[in-house]
Amino acid sequence: MSGARAAQPTLGFGFRDSDGAADFLVGPANRDAAAWLDRWPDWPAPGLALYGPPGCGKSHLLAIWARRAAARTVAGRDLDSALPDLLAEDTRAVAVDDAEAAAGDESRERALLHLYNAVAAR
Repeated sequence: MSGARAAQPTLGFGFRDSDGAADFLVGPANRDAAAWLDRWPDWPAPGLALYGPPGCGKSHLLAIWARRAAARTVAGRDLDSALPDLLAEDTRAVAVDDAEAAAGDESRERALLHLYNAVAAR
């Protein structure tokens, strides 16, 4: 071989999307986040922000919590367009996945603030 790397062959295994509680492993890196989500609805504030690097399980934890809390889920990039529907519903809990997508976009930032205030008031 003259410096070129051979391509890694891929195996034809299927992929199963797994965002259930039984598929999530709690470990030292995510123990605190899982514990906070388990405390809901007894949080000291109306909201909780999870932060971590891509691929660390934030969306998986959010999906577990959203099912347990019967929460509506919305993507951060869709906050401005989804806000009227979210405010019209009597939703007690809302999960915003990828909320940082709202940063720097005035309309989305405003929608996130209005959504937070509406859920906090409920």
